[in-house]
Amino acid sequence: MLSAMLIPIMSLKVCGNTNIIANHFEPYTPDNISIQLGDTVWFQLDSFHNALEVNHGVWDSSFAVSNGGFYTPFGGGIWIPDTGGIYYYVCELHAHDGMKGRIFVTDPNGISVLNEYYAKLFSLFPQPAPDLINVSLTIQLQSGTLNILLKDAGGKAIRVITAKRSPEISIHINQLSSGAYFMSISDGKKSYTQKFIKI
Repeated sequence: MLSAMLIPIMSLKVCGNTNIIANHFEPYTPDNISIQLGDTVWFQLDSFHNALEVNHGVWDSSFAVSNGGFYTPFGGGIWIPDTGGIYYYVCELHAHDGMKGRIFVTDPNGISVLNEYYAKLFSLFPQPAPDLINVSLTIQLQSGTLNILLKDAGGKAIRVITAKRSPEISIHINQLSSGAYFMSISDGKKSYTQKFIKI
Protein backbone atom coordinates (compact mmCIF):
# COMPACT_ATOMS: atom_id res chain seq x y z
CA MET A 1 0.00 0.00 0.00
CA LEU A 2 1.57 3.25 -1.10
CA SER A 3 0.42 5.90 1.33
CA ALA A 4 2.82 8.71 0.61
CA MET A 5 5.16 10.04 -1.98
CA LEU A 6 8.93 10.15 -2.10
CA ILE A 7 10.44 13.20 -3.79
CA PRO A 8 14.02 13.18 -5.11
CA ILE A 9 16.15 15.87 -3.48
CA MET A 10 17.08 17.16 -6.95
CA SER A 11 13.47 18.34 -7.43
CA LEU A 12 12.85 19.32 -3.82
CA LYS A 13 9.62 21.19 -3.25
CA VAL A 14 9.11 21.44 0.49
CA CYS A 15 5.51 21.36 1.74
CA GLY A 16 4.31 22.75 5.08
CA ASN A 17 6.89 22.58 7.85
CA THR A 18 10.15 20.71 7.34
CA ASN A 19 11.07 18.09 9.95
CA ILE A 20 14.62 16.74 9.89
CA ILE A 21 15.47 13.20 10.98
CA ALA A 22 19.20 12.57 11.11
CA ASN A 23 21.27 9.82 12.69
CA HIS A 24 23.89 9.71 15.41
CA PHE A 25 25.72 6.50 14.53
CA GLU A 26 22.80 4.03 14.54
CA PRO A 27 19.86 5.73 16.30
CA TYR A 28 17.59 8.02 14.29
CA THR A 29 17.58 11.48 15.87
CA PRO A 30 14.81 12.02 16.78
CA ASP A 31 13.31 8.54 16.46
CA ASN A 32 9.71 9.67 17.14
CA ILE A 33 8.15 12.81 15.69
CA SER A 34 4.64 14.25 15.44
CA ILE A 35 3.78 16.29 12.34
CA GLN A 36 0.77 17.68 10.48
CA LEU A 37 -0.53 16.18 7.26
CA GLY A 38 1.23 17.97 4.40
CA ASP A 39 4.48 18.59 6.31
CA THR A 40 7.78 17.46 4.84
CA VAL A 41 10.11 14.92 6.46
CA TRP A 42 13.74 15.21 5.44
CA PHE A 43 15.91 12.20 6.28
CA GLN A 44 19.52 13.44 6.51
CA LEU A 45 21.37 10.16 6.96
CA ASP A 46 24.85 8.71 6.58
CA SER A 47 25.53 6.78 3.38
CA PHE A 48 25.01 3.40 5.10
CA HIS A 49 21.56 4.22 6.56
CA ASN A 50 18.16 4.41 4.88
CA ALA A 51 14.50 4.48 5.97
CA LEU A 52 12.12 1.66 5.03
CA GLU A 53 8.44 1.75 6.02
CA VAL A 54 7.26 -1.45 7.71
CA ASN A 55 4.10 -2.56 9.48
CA HIS A 56 3.75 -2.41 13.26
CA GLY A 57 4.42 -6.11 13.86
CA VAL A 58 7.62 -6.07 11.79
CA TRP A 59 8.72 -2.89 13.58
CA ASP A 60 8.13 -4.49 17.00
CA SER A 61 10.22 -7.48 15.93
CA SER A 62 13.05 -5.26 14.60
CA PHE A 63 12.90 -6.81 11.14
CA ALA A 64 13.27 -5.03 7.79
CA VAL A 65 10.40 -6.24 5.58
CA SER A 66 8.71 -3.51 3.53
CA ASN A 67 4.95 -3.02 3.74
CA GLY A 68 4.99 -1.29 0.33
CA GLY A 69 5.05 2.18 1.86
CA PHE A 70 7.69 4.89 1.71
CA TYR A 71 11.38 4.24 1.16
CA THR A 72 14.31 6.63 1.29
CA PRO A 73 17.61 5.46 -0.20
CA PHE A 74 20.88 5.12 1.67
CA GLY A 75 22.01 8.65 2.48
CA GLY A 76 18.45 9.89 3.03
CA GLY A 77 15.75 11.68 1.09
CA ILE A 78 12.53 13.66 1.28
CA TRP A 79 9.13 12.20 2.18
CA ILE A 80 5.71 13.90 2.34
CA PRO A 81 2.87 11.86 3.87
CA ASP A 82 -0.51 12.16 2.18
CA THR A 83 -2.50 10.22 4.79
CA GLY A 84 -2.86 10.72 8.52
CA GLY A 85 -1.78 7.90 10.82
CA ILE A 86 1.25 6.25 12.38
CA TYR A 87 4.16 5.33 10.13
CA TYR A 88 6.77 2.81 11.31
CA TYR A 89 10.18 2.68 9.67
CA VAL A 90 13.57 0.99 10.10
CA CYS A 91 17.05 1.05 8.65
CA GLU A 92 17.36 -1.99 6.38
CA LEU A 93 20.88 -2.81 7.57
CA HIS A 94 20.46 -1.98 11.24
CA ALA A 95 16.86 -2.81 12.19
CA HIS A 96 18.08 -5.79 14.21
CA ASP A 97 20.24 -3.34 16.21
CA GLY A 98 17.15 -1.31 17.07
CA MET A 99 17.53 1.45 14.49
CA LYS A 100 13.88 2.29 13.97
CA GLY A 101 11.47 5.18 14.34
CA ARG A 102 7.87 6.34 14.16
CA ILE A 103 6.15 9.31 12.55
CA PHE A 104 2.77 10.37 13.94
CA VAL A 105 0.85 12.29 11.26
CA THR A 106 -2.17 14.33 12.36
CA ASP A 107 -4.79 15.37 9.83
CA PRO A 108 -5.81 18.97 10.74
CA ASN A 109 -9.26 18.30 9.24
CA GLY A 110 -9.89 15.73 11.96
CA ILE A 111 -10.09 12.80 9.52
CA SER A 112 -8.30 9.86 11.10
CA VAL A 113 -7.00 7.29 8.65
CA LEU A 114 -4.53 4.93 10.27
CA ASN A 115 -2.95 3.46 7.15
CA GLU A 116 -2.12 -0.01 8.42
CA TYR A 117 -5.05 -0.54 10.79
CA TYR A 118 -7.91 0.53 8.55
CA ALA A 119 -6.58 -1.40 5.57
CA LYS A 120 -7.52 -4.56 7.47
CA LEU A 121 -11.12 -3.41 7.94
CA PHE A 122 -12.15 -2.60 4.37
CA SER A 123 -10.49 -1.83 1.07
CA LEU A 124 -11.38 0.36 -1.90
CA PHE A 125 -10.53 -0.54 -5.48
CA PRO A 126 -9.53 0.27 -8.12
CA GLN A 127 -7.18 2.98 -6.91
CA PRO A 128 -7.36 5.48 -8.51
CA ALA A 129 -10.97 5.00 -9.63
CA PRO A 130 -12.55 6.48 -12.79
CA ASP A 131 -16.35 6.08 -12.55
CA LEU A 132 -17.00 3.25 -10.10
CA ILE A 133 -15.33 2.34 -6.81
CA ASN A 134 -15.77 -1.02 -5.11
CA VAL A 135 -15.84 -1.49 -1.36
CA SER A 136 -14.58 -4.85 -0.12
CA LEU A 137 -15.60 -5.41 3.51
CA THR A 138 -13.36 -7.43 5.79
CA ILE A 139 -15.01 -6.13 8.95
CA GLN A 140 -17.81 -7.72 10.96
CA LEU A 141 -20.24 -4.86 11.38
CA GLN A 142 -23.19 -5.50 13.68
CA SER A 143 -25.97 -4.05 11.51
CA GLY A 144 -27.29 -5.39 8.21
CA THR A 145 -27.49 -1.80 6.94
CA LEU A 146 -24.46 0.38 6.29
CA ASN A 147 -24.29 4.16 6.13
CA ILE A 148 -21.60 5.29 3.70
CA LEU A 149 -20.46 8.91 3.85
CA LEU A 150 -18.33 10.50 1.13
CA LYS A 151 -16.23 13.52 2.11
CA ASP A 152 -14.08 15.83 0.04
CA ALA A 153 -10.39 16.39 0.79
CA GLY A 154 -11.29 19.09 3.31
CA GLY A 155 -13.56 16.76 5.28
CA LYS A 156 -16.87 18.24 4.04
CA ALA A 157 -19.68 15.68 3.62
CA ILE A 158 -20.81 15.55 -0.02
CA ARG A 159 -22.91 12.38 -0.26
CA VAL A 160 -24.65 9.87 2.02
CA ILE A 161 -25.44 6.34 0.82
CA THR A 162 -27.40 3.62 2.61
CA ALA A 163 -26.62 0.07 1.52
CA LYS A 164 -27.28 -3.48 2.63
CA ARG A 165 -24.24 -5.14 4.15
CA SER A 166 -22.48 -7.25 1.55
CA PRO A 167 -18.91 -8.54 1.06
CA GLU A 168 -18.60 -6.12 -1.85
CA ILE A 169 -20.44 -2.89 -2.63
CA SER A 170 -20.09 -0.81 -5.82
CA ILE A 171 -20.56 2.96 -5.73
CA HIS A 172 -20.86 5.24 -8.76
CA ILE A 173 -18.54 8.25 -8.49
CA ASN A 174 -18.69 9.54 -12.07
CA GLN A 175 -20.31 12.79 -10.86
CA LEU A 176 -17.30 13.65 -8.66
CA SER A 177 -14.50 15.89 -9.86
CA SER A 178 -10.99 14.46 -10.04
CA GLY A 179 -9.17 14.53 -6.73
CA ALA A 180 -8.83 12.99 -3.27
CA TYR A 181 -11.85 11.92 -1.20
CA PHE A 182 -12.60 10.06 2.02
CA MET A 183 -15.16 7.32 2.54
CA SER A 184 -16.53 6.55 6.01
CA ILE A 185 -18.55 3.39 6.63
CA SER A 186 -20.73 3.04 9.73
CA ASP A 187 -23.22 0.53 11.08
CA GLY A 188 -24.59 3.10 13.53
CA LYS A 189 -22.17 2.09 16.30
CA LYS A 190 -18.71 2.07 14.72
CA SER A 191 -17.27 4.11 11.88
CA TYR A 192 -14.24 3.43 9.68
CA THR A 193 -12.57 5.73 7.13
CA GLN A 194 -10.44 5.22 4.02
CA LYS A 195 -9.04 7.55 1.37
CA PHE A 196 -9.52 7.14 -2.37
CA ILE A 197 -8.58 9.00 -5.53
CA LYS A 198 -11.05 9.86 -8.33
CA ILE A 199 -9.55 10.37 -11.79
